[in-house]
Amino acid sequence: MEFDSDSVHHAVYVGKDNNERIRFSKDLSSFEPNNLSDLFYIAIIACHEFAHYLHRHNSTEDSDNLDSMALESWADFYGARLFITLISFGKRTVKSIKEFIDPISQEIILKSIGAALFDIYKYIYAHNTSDQYPPPFERVSIFCAGVTSFFYRLYGEVNAKLFVYVNLTIVRAAELTNQLGANQVDWSTQETIIKKA
Repeated sequence: MEFDSDSVHHAVYVGKDNNERIRFSKDLSSFEPNNLSDLFYIAIIACHEFAHYLHRHNSTEDSDNLDSMALESWADFYGARLFITLISFGKRTVKSIKEFIDPISQEIILKSIGAALFDIYKYIYAHNTSDQYPPPFERVSIFCAGVTSFFYRLYGEVNAKLFVYVNLTIVRAAELTNQLGANQVDWSTQETIIKKA
């Protein structure tokens, strides 16, 4: 990892083979979180890049924008699973969380995730107009699907009530409920991206 980059990106997965690494900007590296959503903002960004790193995405050759979009979708999805694993089982992360809230409250955790996603949506996703990334709200939805996947793998069953509660709490806290059902999704493209991912 590099922590002193002048990059405009908060974090980015760079290099190939033995030179692969995650480069963090000076701004992100020196950022002191003031609250739980700030901590989660940093962690969600880092987990997205770690997902790229763990799957060696720079070792692939994209043939078109759909290939790139599939890799970004997978990094959003798998990064969400890494993030939820980190905040659930990471001892140092839980210690950091307790600096902001103690005892830990599931509702506060979910609302703080939503607040972090709001900032990521507003300041990162909405400003990225490249055809190599899914549309902003779809990225939030993919993140929520990753969260759901974590709980499915943890409990081994689909608990619809839990999934609805978790995802709606996150999306409401992200102030994005007005976009639920408002976006036109190209389902054939989504199916292609899912198969590629």
